[in-house]
Amino acid sequence: MNKRLIITSSLMATVLLAPAIAFAQGDFGNLIDLATNFKILLDTLTVVIVALALVFFLWGLAVFILSAGDEEKRSKGKHIMVWGAIAFTVMLGIWGIVRFLLGAFGIEGQAVPPIPEV
Repeated sequence: MNKRLIITSSLMATVLLAPAIAFAQGDFGNLIDLATNFKILLDTLTVVIVALALVFFLWGLAVFILSAGDEEKRSKGKHIMVWGAIAFTVMLGIWGIVRFLLGAFGIEGQAVPPIPEV
């Protein structure tokens, strides 16, 4: 193995494991707060990503409508709309799979994730 790769891997492992070593002291209140903050961040990012997909789709729709005479721009608008629709399908599909798995495994004590809203 390359010596540089070993040093880089060791440094990355040290940086990534530093929080675990710091939490090894026994105060798990900070770890729970960290997990809660991470969940809040993920919920916020989900809403932002859904909003961006909506803006992307609407931008493609606007390009498609406003360029009625230019066939090249219309095809570009169609392309943007298709990718916006694909983004929606993937996001809502993953959300549906998570809901299904939570129901299938009977995880009732946990809050079922709500449908992402904008």
